Amino acid sequence: MANQASHQDKWEIRVKWLTKTWIVLIAILLISFVCFIPIVRGIWGVEHEVLAQYGEAYVIWHSFFDTLACFLIGLTVLMQYYDLRKREQQFQDQQFQNAFLPYLALFQTQIEHMECGPRKKGRQVLEEWSRILDTEGNIESAPEEKRLKFDDLMAQYGRSVEHYIRHLEVVMRLLLLEHLREDERAKYTVVVKSLLSGEERILLEAYCEFGPNRQLAELIKRFGFLSENAPLGASGK
Repeated sequence: MANQASHQDKWEIRVKWLTKTWIVLIAILLISFVCFIPIVRGIWGVEHEVLAQYGEAYVIWHSFFDTLACFLIGLTVLMQYYDLRKREQQFQDQQFQNAFLPYLALFQTQIEHMECGPRKKGRQVLEEWSRILDTEGNIESAPEEKRLKFDDLMAQYGRSVEHYIRHLEVVMRLLLLEHLREDERAKYTVVVKSLLSGEERILLEAYCEFGPNRQLAELIKRFGFLSENAPLGASGK
Protein backbone atom coordinates (compact mmCIF):
# COMPACT_ATOMS: atom_id res chain seq x y z
CA MET A 1 0.00 0.00 0.00
CA ALA A 2 2.88 2.39 0.80
CA ASN A 3 4.46 1.74 -2.62
CA GLN A 4 1.16 2.40 -4.35
CA ALA A 5 0.69 5.67 -2.43
CA SER A 6 4.21 6.81 -3.29
CA HIS A 7 3.67 5.96 -6.97
CA GLN A 8 0.39 7.89 -6.99
CA ASP A 9 2.11 10.95 -5.48
CA LYS A 10 4.82 10.83 -8.18
CA TRP A 11 2.19 10.52 -10.86
CA GLU A 12 0.29 13.55 -9.51
CA ILE A 13 3.52 15.57 -9.57
CA ARG A 14 4.08 14.59 -13.22
CA VAL A 15 0.53 15.57 -14.16
CA LYS A 16 0.89 18.95 -12.44
CA TRP A 17 4.22 19.54 -14.19
CA LEU A 18 2.81 18.72 -17.61
CA THR A 19 -0.27 20.88 -16.95
CA LYS A 20 1.90 23.88 -16.03
CA THR A 21 4.06 23.32 -19.12
CA TRP A 22 1.05 23.32 -21.42
CA ILE A 23 -0.38 26.44 -19.72
CA VAL A 24 2.93 28.28 -20.26
CA LEU A 25 3.03 27.15 -23.90
CA ILE A 26 -0.53 28.33 -24.56
CA ALA A 27 0.20 31.63 -22.82
CA ILE A 28 3.25 32.20 -25.02
CA LEU A 29 1.24 31.44 -28.15
CA LEU A 30 -1.48 33.91 -27.10
CA ILE A 31 1.09 36.61 -26.37
CA SER A 32 2.70 35.99 -29.74
CA PHE A 33 -0.69 36.31 -31.47
CA VAL A 34 -1.48 39.53 -29.61
CA CYS A 35 1.90 40.96 -30.53
CA PHE A 36 1.27 40.10 -34.18
CA ILE A 37 -2.06 42.03 -34.25
CA PRO A 38 -0.42 45.47 -34.80
CA ILE A 39 1.34 44.00 -37.82
CA VAL A 40 -2.00 42.81 -39.19
CA ARG A 41 -3.62 46.20 -38.57
CA GLY A 42 -0.89 48.03 -40.36
CA ILE A 43 -0.48 45.55 -43.14
CA TRP A 44 -1.71 47.93 -45.91
CA GLY A 45 0.75 50.62 -44.93
CA VAL A 46 3.79 48.43 -44.88
CA GLU A 47 6.10 47.97 -47.81
CA HIS A 48 6.25 44.55 -49.39
CA GLU A 49 9.87 43.97 -48.37
CA VAL A 50 9.18 44.77 -44.72
CA LEU A 51 5.99 42.71 -44.82
CA ALA A 52 7.95 39.77 -46.19
CA GLN A 53 10.42 40.09 -43.32
CA TYR A 54 7.57 40.13 -40.82
CA GLY A 55 6.11 37.06 -42.49
CA GLU A 56 9.39 35.19 -42.38
CA ALA A 57 9.86 36.11 -38.72
CA TYR A 58 6.37 34.89 -37.93
CA VAL A 59 6.97 31.60 -39.77
CA ILE A 60 10.19 31.04 -37.83
CA TRP A 61 8.47 31.96 -34.57
CA HIS A 62 5.55 29.67 -35.37
CA SER A 63 7.89 26.80 -36.37
CA PHE A 64 9.72 27.13 -33.08
CA PHE A 65 6.52 26.62 -31.10
CA ASP A 66 5.44 23.78 -33.38
CA THR A 67 8.73 22.06 -32.61
CA LEU A 68 8.32 22.77 -28.91
CA ALA A 69 4.79 21.35 -28.96
CA CYS A 70 5.98 18.19 -30.73
CA PHE A 71 8.75 17.82 -28.17
CA LEU A 72 6.31 18.13 -25.28
CA ILE A 73 3.96 15.62 -26.89
CA GLY A 74 6.85 13.17 -27.35
CA LEU A 75 7.93 13.75 -23.75
CA THR A 76 4.39 13.07 -22.56
CA VAL A 77 4.21 9.82 -24.54
CA LEU A 78 7.61 8.74 -23.19
CA MET A 79 6.57 9.44 -19.60
CA GLN A 80 3.36 7.53 -20.14
CA TYR A 81 5.35 4.58 -21.52
CA TYR A 82 7.75 4.43 -18.57
CA ASP A 83 4.88 4.87 -16.15
CA LEU A 84 3.05 1.96 -17.79
CA ARG A 85 6.18 -0.21 -17.56
CA LYS A 86 6.57 0.67 -13.89
CA ARG A 87 2.93 -0.07 -13.16
CA GLU A 88 3.24 -3.43 -14.92
CA GLN A 89 6.34 -4.33 -12.88
CA GLN A 90 4.65 -3.29 -9.65
CA PHE A 91 1.66 -5.44 -10.57
CA GLN A 92 3.93 -8.45 -11.19
CA ASP A 93 5.76 -7.81 -7.90
CA GLN A 94 2.44 -7.67 -6.08
CA GLN A 95 1.27 -10.89 -7.74
CA PHE A 96 4.48 -12.64 -6.72
CA GLN A 97 4.19 -11.37 -3.16
CA ASN A 98 0.57 -12.56 -2.96
CA ALA A 99 1.67 -16.06 -4.04
CA PHE A 100 5.06 -16.34 -2.33
CA LEU A 101 4.38 -15.10 1.20
CA PRO A 102 1.31 -17.34 1.78
CA TYR A 103 3.25 -20.36 0.52
CA LEU A 104 6.19 -19.47 2.75
CA ALA A 105 3.77 -19.31 5.69
CA LEU A 106 2.36 -22.69 4.60
CA PHE A 107 5.90 -24.09 4.53
CA GLN A 108 6.48 -22.93 8.11
CA THR A 109 3.12 -24.40 9.15
CA GLN A 110 4.07 -27.71 7.55
CA ILE A 111 7.23 -27.75 9.67
CA GLU A 112 5.25 -27.10 12.84
CA HIS A 113 2.94 -30.04 12.02
CA MET A 114 5.67 -32.60 11.30
CA GLU A 115 5.62 -35.60 13.62
CA CYS A 116 8.39 -37.97 14.64
CA GLY A 117 7.32 -40.78 16.90
CA PRO A 118 4.58 -40.47 19.51
CA ARG A 119 6.03 -37.47 21.36
CA LYS A 120 8.11 -35.34 19.00
CA LYS A 121 6.41 -32.74 16.86
CA GLY A 122 7.32 -29.61 14.92
CA ARG A 123 10.80 -28.25 15.62
CA GLN A 124 11.49 -31.26 17.84
CA VAL A 125 11.44 -33.37 14.67
CA LEU A 126 14.22 -31.26 13.18
CA GLU A 127 16.18 -31.60 16.41
CA GLU A 128 15.78 -35.38 16.22
CA TRP A 129 16.96 -35.41 12.60
CA SER A 130 19.92 -33.26 13.56
CA ARG A 131 20.75 -35.67 16.40
CA ILE A 132 20.73 -38.62 14.01
CA LEU A 133 22.92 -36.81 11.49
CA ASP A 134 25.37 -35.42 14.01
CA THR A 135 24.72 -35.86 17.73
CA GLU A 136 27.29 -33.31 18.86
CA GLY A 137 27.11 -31.02 15.84
CA ASN A 138 30.47 -32.33 14.62
CA ILE A 139 30.48 -31.53 10.91
CA GLU A 140 34.07 -32.78 10.49
CA SER A 141 33.05 -36.43 10.66
CA ALA A 142 34.50 -38.86 8.13
CA PRO A 143 32.47 -39.03 4.87
CA GLU A 144 31.67 -42.71 5.45
CA GLU A 145 30.28 -41.99 8.90
CA LYS A 146 28.24 -39.03 7.63
CA ARG A 147 26.88 -41.20 4.82
CA LEU A 148 25.81 -43.91 7.28
CA LYS A 149 24.05 -41.32 9.42
CA PHE A 150 22.19 -39.93 6.42
CA ASP A 151 21.15 -43.42 5.33
CA ASP A 152 19.94 -44.10 8.86
CA LEU A 153 17.87 -40.90 8.79
CA MET A 154 16.31 -41.74 5.41
CA ALA A 155 15.55 -45.30 6.56
CA GLN A 156 13.60 -44.00 9.54
CA TYR A 157 12.07 -40.75 8.27
CA GLY A 158 12.69 -40.73 4.52
CA ARG A 159 9.14 -39.79 3.53
CA SER A 160 9.03 -36.88 5.99
CA VAL A 161 12.43 -35.63 4.84
CA GLU A 162 11.41 -35.77 1.18
CA HIS A 163 8.16 -33.98 2.02
CA TYR A 164 10.13 -31.18 3.69
CA ILE A 165 12.58 -30.98 0.77
CA ARG A 166 9.76 -30.80 -1.79
CA HIS A 167 8.21 -27.83 0.01
CA LEU A 168 11.57 -26.06 0.09
CA GLU A 169 12.02 -26.80 -3.61
CA VAL A 170 8.74 -25.04 -4.43
CA VAL A 171 9.96 -22.00 -2.48
CA MET A 172 13.19 -21.94 -4.50
CA ARG A 173 11.38 -22.45 -7.83
CA LEU A 174 9.19 -19.45 -7.05
CA LEU A 175 12.30 -17.38 -6.40
CA LEU A 176 13.63 -18.33 -9.84
CA LEU A 177 10.68 -16.95 -11.81
CA GLU A 178 11.99 -14.89 -14.73
CA HIS A 179 9.86 -11.78 -14.20
CA LEU A 180 11.15 -11.34 -10.62
CA ARG A 181 13.67 -8.51 -10.37
CA GLU A 182 17.10 -9.34 -8.95
CA ASP A 183 16.70 -6.98 -5.99
CA GLU A 184 13.34 -8.58 -5.14
CA ARG A 185 14.83 -12.06 -5.55
CA ALA A 186 17.69 -11.20 -3.19
CA LYS A 187 15.28 -9.69 -0.65
CA TYR A 188 13.02 -12.76 -0.52
CA THR A 189 16.05 -15.08 -0.46
CA VAL A 190 17.27 -13.31 2.68
CA VAL A 191 13.81 -13.78 4.21
CA VAL A 192 13.91 -17.53 3.55
CA LYS A 193 17.46 -17.86 4.89
CA SER A 194 16.51 -16.02 8.06
CA LEU A 195 13.76 -18.59 8.70
CA LEU A 196 16.07 -21.61 8.40
CA SER A 197 17.21 -22.98 11.74
CA GLY A 198 20.57 -24.58 12.49
CA GLU A 199 18.96 -28.01 12.46
CA GLU A 200 17.53 -27.36 8.99
CA ARG A 201 20.96 -26.34 7.71
CA ILE A 202 22.47 -29.56 9.05
CA LEU A 203 19.75 -31.50 7.19
CA LEU A 204 20.28 -29.51 3.99
CA GLU A 205 24.04 -29.98 4.15
CA ALA A 206 23.63 -33.74 4.45
CA TYR A 207 21.07 -33.78 1.64
CA CYS A 208 23.35 -31.75 -0.64
CA GLU A 209 26.12 -34.26 -0.03
CA PHE A 210 24.21 -37.54 -0.13
CA GLY A 211 20.67 -36.80 -1.35
CA PRO A 212 19.35 -38.50 -4.50
CA ASN A 213 18.30 -35.30 -6.30
CA ARG A 214 21.62 -33.75 -7.35
CA GLN A 215 19.97 -30.93 -9.30
CA LEU A 216 18.04 -29.89 -6.21
CA ALA A 217 21.22 -30.14 -4.12
CA GLU A 218 22.96 -27.72 -6.47
CA LEU A 219 20.00 -25.37 -6.24
CA ILE A 220 20.22 -25.34 -2.44
CA LYS A 221 23.91 -24.47 -2.65
CA ARG A 222 23.17 -21.82 -5.24
CA PHE A 223 20.82 -20.03 -2.87
CA GLY A 224 23.41 -20.24 -0.08
CA PHE A 225 21.03 -21.94 2.37
CA LEU A 226 23.81 -23.95 4.02
CA SER A 227 25.23 -20.96 5.89
CA GLU A 228 23.78 -17.77 7.32
CA ASN A 229 26.59 -15.73 5.77
CA ALA A 230 26.80 -17.52 2.44
CA PRO A 231 26.73 -15.21 -0.57
CA LEU A 232 23.58 -15.08 -2.66
CA GLY A 233 23.95 -16.88 -5.97
CA ALA A 234 20.32 -17.33 -6.93
CA SER A 235 20.34 -15.54 -10.23
CA GLY A 236 17.43 -16.42 -12.44
CA LYS A 237 19.67 -16.52 -15.49
